Amino acid sequence: MIPLGHSVGDELLKSVSQRILEVIGDKFFLARLGGDEFVIVLDGISSKEEVNRYAEEILAQISQLMIVNQHQLSVSGSLGISLYPDHSDNANTLIRYADSAMYSAKERGKNTYAYYEEQLSVDVRSRLNIEQLLKIALQNNELTLMYQPQYDLAEKKVSGAEVLIRWNNSSLGNVSPDEFIPVAEDTGMIIEMGYYIFEEASKTLVEWHQKGYALQRISINLSSVQLRQHDFLEKIKEIMKRTGVRGEQIEVELTERILFEFSSSNLELLNEFRKMGCEISIDDFGTGYSSMSYLKDLPIDTVKIDKAFIDDLSTNMHDQKVVKAIIALSKSLGYKVIAEGIETEAQEHFLYENRCDIGQGYYFSKPLEKEDFLEFFKEQSSQ
Repeated sequence: MIPLGHSVGDELLKSVSQRILEVIGDKFFLARLGGDEFVIVLDGISSKEEVNRYAEEILAQISQLMIVNQHQLSVSGSLGISLYPDHSDNANTLIRYADSAMYSAKERGKNTYAYYEEQLSVDVRSRLNIEQLLKIALQNNELTLMYQPQYDLAEKKVSGAEVLIRWNNSSLGNVSPDEFIPVAEDTGMIIEMGYYIFEEASKTLVEWHQKGYALQRISINLSSVQLRQHDFLEKIKEIMKRTGVRGEQIEVELTERILFEFSSSNLELLNEFRKMGCEISIDDFGTGYSSMSYLKDLPIDTVKIDKAFIDDLSTNMHDQKVVKAIIALSKSLGYKVIAEGIETEAQEHFLYENRCDIGQGYYFSKPLEKEDFLEFFKEQSSQ
């Protein structure tokens, strides 16, 4: 759950169970199902409104700050609900249905609940199929890395690339990262996948430099699941030593949500990355988690404006004001600014005029396989 050791994790689970008991008392049943999952049986409840009230009170209780072994911890929960006899009269089936609903709640965001619906069974079967095939894909090297050019708007040249992962499966076809990345995170497969991405991308960059093509840096996305591994940083250092990539050639991208969850641990990790020479980028900035006031305290180098603010940039005055404000604040704090999702000349011109540093999007190039990226980089460098 958090990178503070098993003892803290165990104590946190005890605290969570105690918070739940404060809501349901001793007249209902509570059991730990495994990992960080619990089963609650509310017997004799007469209405969904009463179920909703308990669900809301439980979520409110566990979302309050917890002090565990002198650590201040903030957690959130997702509740899945199935009803007897509406959904089934079998206990195991009801647990399975509640589990399906819990995944639905997770997808809606933090600290919410969802009821089982028949469509969820279809969704769960699809998810299980993706999970099984993804395990095989990792074993058989079916995953492909793509590189999307990042374009220096002032210098009019390619300065870097974001590393993206793609999966083409023989039975599913091209599977969207929006489908398989959440599955990889929930199952822990993202850990192995993340190390694979970091190592393969690092080897590719070193190979390009050895051939005389000096791309400044590559940008690699990190998952919160990876950051929670106690040996994560050591393994990254081993990969960098093994491949010969230097810290200043790597930019790690973290979403706003990751930065502001378990902030003390994450800030320590960010500082370690910077000591190694890596740059830090906030991805999807402006999507709702961060406060502008937090920016000044973060050990970061780059702010990446979310595509949602770029899509209608040419015509939407509100988006224009937001983008201008993000750029102005970032510049005042000494950060670089990247805008993703650029698709038109008008968007590129607006961003350049307002001092955005780097552009990324289909206006410049779609994500490319490494051979195609190298050809693209050669052409751009010769102009």
